[in-house]
Amino acid sequence: MAMVPNSTRAIVQTEFGAGDVMKFGDAPLKPLGELDVLVANYATGVNPIDFKVRRGLEPGKKIDPAEPVVLGWDGAGVVEAKGPKVRGLAIGDEVYYAGDLFKSGSYAEKTVVDSRMVARKPRSLTFEEACTIPLVAETAHEALVETMQVEAGKTILIYNGAGGVGSFAIQYAKALGLTVITTAGNPDSMKWVTELGADFVLDYHNSLEQEISKTGAPKPDYAFDLRDNVKIAEIVKLLNPFGKVALTWPLSDDAGIDWQDCWTKRKSIMYELMFTRAMHGIQLEKQARALADVAKLIDQGRVKHTLTKVLPWDNVQEAHNLQESGKVVGKIALSIDPARSKMKTQKKTSTCWSFLS
Repeated sequence: MAMVPNSTRAIVQTEFGAGDVMKFGDAPLKPLGELDVLVANYATGVNPIDFKVRRGLEPGKKIDPAEPVVLGWDGAGVVEAKGPKVRGLAIGDEVYYAGDLFKSGSYAEKTVVDSRMVARKPRSLTFEEACTIPLVAETAHEALVETMQVEAGKTILIYNGAGGVGSFAIQYAKALGLTVITTAGNPDSMKWVTELGADFVLDYHNSLEQEISKTGAPKPDYAFDLRDNVKIAEIVKLLNPFGKVALTWPLSDDAGIDWQDCWTKRKSIMYELMFTRAMHGIQLEKQARALADVAKLIDQGRVKHTLTKVLPWDNVQEAHNLQESGKVVGKIALSIDPARSKMKTQKKTSTCWSFLS
Protein backbone atom coordinates (compact mmCIF):
# COMPACT_ATOMS: atom_id res chain seq x y z
CA MET A 1 0.00 0.00 0.00
CA ALA A 2 1.36 3.41 -1.01
CA MET A 3 2.15 5.77 1.87
CA VAL A 4 0.80 9.31 2.17
CA PRO A 5 1.75 12.17 4.51
CA ASN A 6 -0.17 12.46 7.77
CA SER A 7 -1.39 15.96 6.95
CA THR A 8 -1.51 18.65 4.29
CA ARG A 9 -1.65 22.45 4.21
CA ALA A 10 -5.24 23.46 3.54
CA ILE A 11 -7.94 26.05 4.06
CA VAL A 12 -9.83 24.69 7.06
CA GLN A 13 -12.80 25.65 9.22
CA THR A 14 -13.78 24.46 12.67
CA GLU A 15 -17.16 26.19 12.77
CA PHE A 16 -19.89 27.21 10.33
CA GLY A 17 -20.33 30.87 9.50
CA ALA A 18 -19.19 33.80 7.37
CA GLY A 19 -16.11 33.85 5.18
CA ASP A 20 -13.74 34.56 8.05
CA VAL A 21 -14.21 31.05 9.48
CA MET A 22 -11.88 29.81 6.72
CA LYS A 23 -8.24 29.77 7.87
CA PHE A 24 -5.00 28.23 6.67
CA GLY A 25 -3.92 25.24 8.73
CA ASP A 26 -3.06 21.56 8.67
CA ALA A 27 -5.71 19.04 7.70
CA PRO A 28 -5.27 15.30 8.37
CA LEU A 29 -4.85 12.97 5.38
CA LYS A 30 -6.32 9.52 5.72
CA PRO A 31 -4.31 6.49 4.51
CA LEU A 32 -4.94 5.47 0.92
CA GLY A 33 -7.64 2.89 0.37
CA GLU A 34 -7.17 0.21 -2.27
CA LEU A 35 -8.99 2.32 -4.89
CA ASP A 36 -7.73 5.76 -3.79
CA VAL A 37 -5.24 8.16 -5.34
CA LEU A 38 -3.37 11.01 -3.69
CA VAL A 39 -3.62 14.14 -5.85
CA ALA A 40 -1.31 17.13 -5.50
CA ASN A 41 -3.74 19.97 -6.31
CA TYR A 42 -2.47 22.79 -8.50
CA ALA A 43 -5.83 24.58 -8.67
CA THR A 44 -9.35 24.22 -7.32
CA GLY A 45 -12.71 25.47 -8.56
CA VAL A 46 -15.24 27.45 -6.53
CA ASN A 47 -18.94 26.54 -6.56
CA PRO A 48 -22.12 27.62 -4.74
CA ILE A 49 -22.06 24.38 -2.72
CA ASP A 50 -18.84 25.68 -1.12
CA PHE A 51 -20.41 28.67 0.62
CA LYS A 52 -23.56 26.69 1.43
CA VAL A 53 -21.49 24.11 3.31
CA ARG A 54 -19.35 26.84 4.89
CA ARG A 55 -22.49 28.48 6.26
CA GLY A 56 -23.93 25.19 7.54
CA LEU A 57 -26.76 25.00 5.01
CA GLU A 58 -26.01 21.39 4.04
CA PRO A 59 -27.81 19.45 6.79
CA GLY A 60 -25.72 16.30 6.48
CA LYS A 61 -22.39 18.08 6.94
CA LYS A 62 -21.15 18.23 10.54
CA ILE A 63 -18.18 19.86 12.27
CA ASP A 64 -15.78 17.45 13.98
CA PRO A 65 -13.25 19.30 16.18
CA ALA A 66 -10.70 16.56 15.52
CA GLU A 67 -11.11 16.82 11.75
CA PRO A 68 -11.71 20.35 10.43
CA VAL A 69 -13.83 20.83 7.33
CA VAL A 70 -11.94 21.34 4.05
CA LEU A 71 -14.19 22.72 1.33
CA GLY A 72 -13.77 22.32 -2.43
CA TRP A 73 -15.22 19.78 -4.84
CA ASP A 74 -13.38 20.64 -8.05
CA GLY A 75 -9.69 19.88 -8.36
CA ALA A 76 -6.91 19.52 -10.92
CA GLY A 77 -3.39 18.31 -10.27
CA VAL A 78 -1.04 15.35 -10.46
CA VAL A 79 -1.33 11.83 -9.04
CA GLU A 80 1.39 11.35 -6.40
CA ALA A 81 0.41 7.93 -5.01
CA LYS A 82 -2.20 5.26 -5.64
CA GLY A 83 -3.76 2.22 -4.04
CA PRO A 84 -3.03 -1.30 -5.33
CA LYS A 85 -6.38 -1.76 -7.11
CA VAL A 86 -6.41 1.52 -9.02
CA ARG A 87 -6.96 0.99 -12.75
CA GLY A 88 -6.25 3.36 -15.64
CA LEU A 89 -4.24 5.92 -13.68
CA ALA A 90 -0.50 6.11 -13.00
CA ILE A 91 1.69 8.17 -10.70
CA GLY A 92 2.50 11.40 -12.54
CA ASP A 93 -0.78 11.53 -14.49
CA GLU A 94 -2.32 14.98 -14.77
CA VAL A 95 -5.92 14.67 -13.65
CA TYR A 96 -9.13 16.44 -12.70
CA TYR A 97 -11.91 15.33 -10.39
CA ALA A 98 -15.04 16.23 -8.43
CA GLY A 99 -14.82 14.95 -4.89
CA ASP A 100 -17.01 13.51 -2.15
CA LEU A 101 -19.15 15.99 -0.18
CA PHE A 102 -18.50 14.10 3.07
CA LYS A 103 -14.73 13.80 2.71
CA SER A 104 -11.94 16.35 2.86
CA GLY A 105 -12.07 18.62 -0.21
CA SER A 106 -9.79 20.27 -2.74
CA TYR A 107 -9.00 23.53 -0.89
CA ALA A 108 -5.76 21.75 0.00
CA GLU A 109 -2.30 21.08 -1.35
CA LYS A 110 -3.08 17.34 -1.38
CA THR A 111 -6.34 15.38 -1.42
CA VAL A 112 -7.12 11.67 -1.16
CA VAL A 113 -9.77 10.82 -3.77
CA ASP A 114 -11.47 7.62 -4.91
CA SER A 115 -9.88 6.88 -8.29
CA ARG A 116 -13.28 5.99 -9.76
CA MET A 117 -14.09 9.70 -9.62
CA VAL A 118 -10.87 10.84 -11.30
CA ALA A 119 -9.92 11.16 -14.99
CA ARG A 120 -7.05 12.61 -16.97
CA LYS A 121 -7.62 16.29 -17.52
CA PRO A 122 -8.17 17.69 -21.04
CA ARG A 123 -4.78 18.09 -22.72
CA SER A 124 -5.77 21.48 -24.15
CA LEU A 125 -6.53 23.10 -20.77
CA THR A 126 -4.35 24.52 -18.03
CA PHE A 127 -4.88 23.22 -14.51
CA GLU A 128 -6.74 26.45 -13.66
CA GLU A 129 -9.09 25.91 -16.57
CA ALA A 130 -9.49 22.18 -15.97
CA CYS A 131 -10.34 22.53 -12.27
CA THR A 132 -13.51 24.46 -13.13
CA ILE A 133 -14.97 21.60 -15.20
CA PRO A 134 -15.66 18.47 -13.09
CA LEU A 135 -18.57 19.47 -10.84
CA VAL A 136 -20.45 21.37 -13.55
CA ALA A 137 -19.79 18.69 -16.16
CA GLU A 138 -20.93 15.88 -13.86
CA THR A 139 -24.02 17.84 -12.87
CA ALA A 140 -25.00 18.61 -16.46
CA HIS A 141 -24.31 15.06 -17.66
CA GLU A 142 -26.28 13.42 -14.88
CA ALA A 143 -29.24 15.79 -15.21
CA LEU A 144 -29.52 15.68 -19.00
CA VAL A 145 -28.35 12.18 -19.91
CA GLU A 146 -29.04 10.02 -16.85
CA THR A 147 -31.99 11.71 -15.13
CA MET A 148 -34.05 13.33 -17.90
CA GLN A 149 -32.72 11.11 -20.71
CA VAL A 150 -32.99 13.95 -23.22
CA GLU A 151 -33.59 13.26 -26.91
CA ALA A 152 -31.93 15.13 -29.77
CA GLY A 153 -34.25 17.48 -31.64
CA LYS A 154 -36.18 18.54 -28.55
CA THR A 155 -35.99 21.76 -26.53
CA ILE A 156 -34.59 22.47 -23.07
CA LEU A 157 -34.89 25.52 -20.82
CA ILE A 158 -31.78 26.06 -18.70
CA TYR A 159 -32.68 28.54 -15.97
CA ASN A 160 -29.68 30.69 -14.95
CA GLY A 161 -27.52 29.98 -17.98
CA ALA A 162 -24.68 32.36 -17.11
CA GLY A 163 -23.68 30.61 -13.89
CA GLY A 164 -21.13 27.85 -13.53
CA VAL A 165 -23.34 24.84 -14.26
CA GLY A 166 -25.50 26.76 -16.73
CA SER A 167 -22.54 27.91 -18.82
CA PHE A 168 -21.43 24.31 -19.26
CA ALA A 169 -24.95 22.88 -19.60
CA ILE A 170 -25.75 25.17 -22.55
CA GLN A 171 -22.79 23.81 -24.49
CA TYR A 172 -23.43 20.22 -23.44
CA ALA A 173 -27.09 20.43 -24.45
CA LYS A 174 -26.10 21.76 -27.87
CA ALA A 175 -23.60 18.91 -28.26
CA LEU A 176 -26.49 16.52 -27.52
CA GLY A 177 -28.57 18.04 -30.32
CA LEU A 178 -31.04 20.10 -28.27
CA THR A 179 -32.51 23.53 -28.93
CA VAL A 180 -31.50 25.63 -25.92
CA ILE A 181 -33.52 28.34 -24.21
CA THR A 182 -31.85 30.03 -21.26
CA THR A 183 -32.27 33.02 -18.95
CA ALA A 184 -30.07 35.99 -18.12
CA GLY A 185 -30.57 39.35 -16.45
CA ASN A 186 -28.24 41.91 -18.03
CA PRO A 187 -26.65 42.63 -21.43
CA ASP A 188 -23.27 41.13 -20.50
CA SER A 189 -24.70 37.81 -19.33
CA MET A 190 -27.07 37.73 -22.32
CA LYS A 191 -24.09 38.15 -24.64
CA TRP A 192 -22.20 35.44 -22.70
CA VAL A 193 -24.91 32.78 -23.02
CA THR A 194 -25.48 33.62 -26.68
CA GLU A 195 -21.77 33.12 -27.39
CA LEU A 196 -21.99 29.74 -25.62
CA GLY A 197 -24.65 28.65 -28.11
CA ALA A 198 -28.05 29.44 -26.58
CA ASP A 199 -30.74 29.67 -29.28
CA PHE A 200 -33.11 31.87 -27.24
CA VAL A 201 -32.40 34.09 -24.23
CA LEU A 202 -35.15 35.14 -21.82
CA ASP A 203 -34.93 38.07 -19.40
CA TYR A 204 -35.56 36.46 -16.01
CA HIS A 205 -36.84 39.77 -14.58
CA ASN A 206 -40.03 39.26 -16.59
CA SER A 207 -42.64 36.53 -16.76
CA LEU A 208 -41.14 33.50 -18.48
CA GLU A 209 -44.33 32.91 -20.43
CA GLN A 210 -44.24 36.50 -21.71
CA GLU A 211 -40.58 36.13 -22.65
CA ILE A 212 -41.30 32.89 -24.54
CA SER A 213 -43.97 34.69 -26.53
CA LYS A 214 -41.77 37.75 -27.08
CA THR A 215 -38.76 35.82 -28.34
CA GLY A 216 -40.67 33.23 -30.36
CA ALA A 217 -39.01 30.41 -28.46
CA PRO A 218 -40.78 27.03 -28.48
CA LYS A 219 -42.13 25.71 -25.21
CA PRO A 220 -39.59 23.36 -23.63
CA ASP A 221 -39.73 19.59 -23.35
CA TYR A 222 -37.13 19.68 -20.56
CA ALA A 223 -36.01 22.20 -17.97
CA PHE A 224 -32.94 22.42 -15.76
CA ASP A 225 -33.43 24.77 -12.79
CA LEU A 226 -30.13 26.18 -11.53
CA ARG A 227 -31.40 29.01 -9.32
CA ASP A 228 -32.70 27.21 -6.23
CA ASN A 229 -36.30 26.97 -7.51
CA VAL A 230 -37.04 30.72 -7.37
CA LYS A 231 -39.31 30.43 -10.44
CA ILE A 232 -40.04 26.72 -10.37
CA ALA A 233 -43.83 27.13 -10.61
CA GLU A 234 -43.45 29.16 -13.82
CA ILE A 235 -40.90 26.72 -15.24
CA VAL A 236 -43.09 23.66 -14.64
CA LYS A 237 -46.12 25.45 -16.10
CA LEU A 238 -44.20 26.13 -19.33
CA LEU A 239 -43.32 22.50 -19.98
CA ASN A 240 -44.94 20.60 -22.82
CA PRO A 241 -46.98 17.49 -21.95
CA PHE A 242 -44.65 14.68 -20.79
CA GLY A 243 -42.11 17.35 -19.92
CA LYS A 244 -39.35 16.79 -17.37
CA VAL A 245 -37.57 19.19 -15.03
CA ALA A 246 -34.41 18.53 -13.03
CA LEU A 247 -33.83 20.44 -9.78
CA THR A 248 -30.57 20.97 -7.91
CA TRP A 249 -32.13 22.11 -4.63
CA PRO A 250 -35.01 20.63 -2.59
CA LEU A 251 -38.52 21.94 -3.27
CA SER A 252 -40.12 23.98 -0.49
CA ASP A 253 -43.65 23.34 0.72
CA ASP A 254 -44.78 26.68 -0.75
CA ALA A 255 -43.31 26.21 -4.23
CA GLY A 256 -46.68 27.03 -5.81
CA ILE A 257 -46.58 24.26 -8.42
CA ASP A 258 -49.85 23.47 -10.22
CA TRP A 259 -49.99 19.77 -9.40
CA GLN A 260 -53.25 19.32 -11.36
CA ASP A 261 -51.44 20.52 -14.48
CA CYS A 262 -48.53 18.14 -13.74
CA TRP A 263 -50.95 15.25 -13.37
CA THR A 264 -53.03 15.85 -16.50
CA LYS A 265 -49.94 16.50 -18.66
CA ARG A 266 -47.83 13.76 -17.04
CA LYS A 267 -44.98 16.10 -16.19
CA SER A 268 -42.07 14.79 -14.13
CA ILE A 269 -40.08 16.62 -11.45
CA MET A 270 -36.70 15.04 -10.78
CA TYR A 271 -33.64 15.79 -8.67
CA GLU A 272 -29.97 16.07 -9.55
CA LEU A 273 -27.23 15.88 -6.92
CA MET A 274 -23.74 15.25 -8.22
CA PHE A 275 -22.66 13.83 -4.84
CA THR A 276 -25.25 11.00 -4.74
CA ARG A 277 -22.95 8.28 -6.10
CA ALA A 278 -20.18 9.04 -3.61
CA MET A 279 -22.63 9.42 -0.69
CA HIS A 280 -24.11 5.98 -1.31
CA GLY A 281 -21.17 4.17 -2.93
CA ILE A 282 -23.10 3.40 -6.14
CA GLN A 283 -21.44 3.18 -9.57
CA LEU A 284 -18.69 5.66 -8.81
CA GLU A 285 -16.89 4.63 -12.00
CA LYS A 286 -19.56 6.45 -14.02
CA GLN A 287 -18.12 9.73 -12.78
CA ALA A 288 -14.68 9.01 -14.23
CA ARG A 289 -16.25 7.84 -17.47
CA ALA A 290 -18.25 11.04 -17.81
CA LEU A 291 -15.17 13.18 -17.12
CA ALA A 292 -13.14 11.21 -19.68
CA ASP A 293 -15.88 11.76 -22.28
CA VAL A 294 -16.03 15.47 -21.46
CA ALA A 295 -12.23 15.74 -21.81
CA LYS A 296 -12.58 14.35 -25.35
CA LEU A 297 -15.30 16.91 -26.19
CA ILE A 298 -13.10 19.73 -24.89
CA ASP A 299 -9.97 18.57 -26.73
CA GLN A 300 -12.07 18.25 -29.92
CA GLY A 301 -13.20 21.87 -29.51
CA ARG A 302 -16.89 20.98 -29.13
CA VAL A 303 -17.13 22.31 -25.57
CA LYS A 304 -14.99 24.99 -23.93
CA HIS A 305 -14.11 25.89 -20.37
CA THR A 306 -15.94 28.80 -18.76
CA LEU A 307 -13.24 30.12 -16.43
CA THR A 308 -13.63 33.90 -16.04
CA LYS A 309 -11.59 34.71 -12.92
CA VAL A 310 -8.50 33.28 -11.18
CA LEU A 311 -7.53 34.25 -7.65
CA PRO A 312 -4.67 33.05 -5.41
CA TRP A 313 -6.08 30.72 -2.80
CA ASP A 314 -5.15 33.26 -0.13
CA ASN A 315 -8.09 35.26 -1.54
CA VAL A 316 -10.66 32.56 -0.85
CA GLN A 317 -12.94 34.97 1.03
CA GLU A 318 -13.11 37.24 -2.01
CA ALA A 319 -14.01 34.23 -4.15
CA HIS A 320 -16.82 33.29 -1.76
CA ASN A 321 -18.11 36.86 -1.64
CA LEU A 322 -18.32 36.90 -5.42
CA GLN A 323 -20.02 33.50 -5.51
CA GLU A 324 -22.55 34.50 -2.85
CA SER A 325 -23.45 37.67 -4.77
CA GLY A 326 -25.21 35.53 -7.36
CA LYS A 327 -23.67 37.62 -10.13
CA VAL A 328 -20.75 35.41 -11.14
CA VAL A 329 -20.60 34.70 -14.87
CA GLY A 330 -18.86 31.41 -15.62
CA LYS A 331 -16.46 29.94 -13.05
CA ILE A 332 -13.88 31.09 -10.49
CA ALA A 333 -10.65 29.18 -9.85
CA LEU A 334 -8.22 29.38 -6.94
CA SER A 335 -4.56 28.89 -7.79
CA ILE A 336 -2.88 26.68 -5.17
CA ASP A 337 0.46 26.22 -6.93
CA PRO A 338 0.90 29.28 -9.19
CA ALA A 339 4.12 27.94 -10.70
CA ARG A 340 2.21 24.99 -12.16
CA SER A 341 -1.48 25.94 -12.28
CA LYS A 342 -1.14 27.85 -15.56
CA MET A 343 0.50 24.92 -17.37
CA LYS A 344 -1.33 22.77 -19.88
CA THR A 345 1.49 20.28 -20.44
CA GLN A 346 0.61 16.58 -20.51
CA LYS A 347 3.38 14.12 -19.79
CA LYS A 348 3.46 10.74 -21.49
CA THR A 349 0.96 8.58 -19.58
CA SER A 350 0.22 4.90 -19.22
CA THR A 351 -2.08 3.17 -21.68
CA CYS A 352 -5.61 4.30 -20.93
CA TRP A 353 -8.50 1.87 -20.76
CA SER A 354 -11.49 3.17 -22.72
CA PHE A 355 -14.32 4.86 -20.85
CA LEU A 356 -16.43 4.73 -24.01
CA SER A 357 -16.57 0.96 -24.43
